[in-house]
Amino acid sequence: MPEVIALRRKAVSETERHLFISGSVLETDWITKIPMSHKHHYLIICEGLLMYFSRDEVNRLFSVIAENFPHVELATDIIGRVFVKHSRRHPHIPKTQARLDWAIDHPDELKQFGIPLTISEHFSMLDRQKERLGWLNILRAIPLFGKLYQFVNFRFDTYPER
Repeated sequence: MPEVIALRRKAVSETERHLFISGSVLETDWITKIPMSHKHHYLIICEGLLMYFSRDEVNRLFSVIAENFPHVELATDIIGRVFVKHSRRHPHIPKTQARLDWAIDHPDELKQFGIPLTISEHFSMLDRQKERLGWLNILRAIPLFGKLYQFVNFRFDTYPER
């Protein structure tokens, strides 16, 4: 969204290696705005994004990324199915009229898309919030809560010829 990019430019400087691209990630025109080189490694961050898409849209996005970027690593957050199921009970989500759709309970489910990938890092956000949680750390012992909000870093094992 152009207005989001404009606001971001006020806070963070854009560089040759750190690009701000306005547009829909579900379209493919954003790819043409990125200088491509078979020598470069790419990091794509999809934070706070994928949960709003359908499974087919996430699959299509991953396919486009895997086909167009040599040596790409993707970092994203994922939410669990229980989170989506009960998202209307969240105090803020209904106010935005947002609809959460895509959810997985474990990063291994990413392999169901049929795109070869390797998971390099995975953790529950609860594990990274130990100091802030205080007595609520007890929730970390319940597997269901660990699946609500996770982070995963992975690379596609497809290296197209460019």
